[in-house]
Amino acid sequence: MNRPKVIGTRGETAVVNLAHKMGFPEAERLALRGSDDWGDIRLLSDPLVILEVKSGKTAQNASWSLIRAWMQETKLERDRARRESTDVHGFLITQRCGYGIGRVEDWCLWTLPDDPIGELEVGVPVMLPLGGFLWMMRERWNARI
Repeated sequence: MNRPKVIGTRGETAVVNLAHKMGFPEAERLALRGSDDWGDIRLLSDPLVILEVKSGKTAQNASWSLIRAWMQETKLERDRARRESTDVHGFLITQRCGYGIGRVEDWCLWTLPDDPIGELEVGVPVMLPLGGFLWMMRERWNARI
């Protein structure tokens, strides 16, 4: 496996492990699906929640234009997943500079501007700590888990 894939796998695995620890037992890494890719992780099936994870030095030092490009990628993957479910949400996760795998709960979770999540429906991207978001959404989706 090449170095970027190793870095990506480690980041995705860390996110899945945190999700399990925080009460999302069905969180899993998704196999690559070529042009029908849904993202890196399925957090939930109902609602269908997919996560696109970016880790490593590129993510830690990402420019706003790169974050926007990754958000477009996440939106495209979320929209592909809509073929399976009408209640689909997609989020981008980026590793923060100085926050390794052991502090994945402090990585950044970015909402998509057109993805209404209850009180977060603001029409612009919002960035939250991953752990805080999972805690908040665990409460919201508790009846479905």
